[in-house]
Amino acid sequence: MYLTWAIAQLEGYLALEIKTNAIYQAYVHDFQKTERTLLACEQGLLEPALVESSKPAAEGFADRCQIEALGPVESSSRTQGTPQRKYLYQIRAGNRIRIESTVVVDHFAGTMTRLNWQQLYD
Repeated sequence: MYLTWAIAQLEGYLALEIKTNAIYQAYVHDFQKTERTLLACEQGLLEPALVESSKPAAEGFADRCQIEALGPVESSSRTQGTPQRKYLYQIRAGNRIRIESTVVVDHFAGTMTRLNWQQLYD
């Protein structure tokens, strides 16, 4: 009787471990998918057609991410006479797993720098 109970307990632990592993794998897959989407949205900011668009949100990325222009980056005192070249954007991507990043884009040079990123929780 003790042997039967021990086997039943081990089977329960094994089933729980299998479920835990499946949930973990699904989470990793969703996180990687959201990361790829975020990177695609960030790279999309460098496209000239997207920058010249007068729409508030990026058309091609509206279904995948939210891009919010936060405004120009303040220039240093020595370059005050030059026009603004760098702009700050906040990007959110994902459904179940959501990631937000803040980037600085120099549209004239075609460069982008990620300042930070974080996973969003409800």
